[in-house]
Amino acid sequence: MKAKGRARLLRAASTAEEKQLWDSVKNRGLGPKFRRQYPIAFVYREEPHCFIADFYCAERRLIIELDGEFHSTRSDYDGYRTFLIETLGFKIIRFSNSEIRRSFSTVKKNIIKTISIPGD
Repeated sequence: MKAKGRARLLRAASTAEEKQLWDSVKNRGLGPKFRRQYPIAFVYREEPHCFIADFYCAERRLIIELDGEFHSTRSDYDGYRTFLIETLGFKIIRFSNSEIRRSFSTVKKNIIKTISIPGD
């Protein structure tokens, strides 16, 4: 399946936590513009790659990833993916779905702090 089609499916099947965060960041709710389930294609070591960022802010080159239970079994892959993303000059921050449920205000504060750092 192509990345755009996969991104559409992911948007349609958003978790409650993704919807909650989207409601806060959409329409420049926290300042800069974010996109949801945004495909990012790139070449690394002469091989094409594509990943779909949960939330992407081009202005700050920031990617926010929400990790559900599924991610607990793929920490090696997530680590490699984070390495690739950072190699491309993006900043990535991760939150678990349980963090969103437990303390959404703290998550928002961390995002605001990250997007407010000059030079990032």
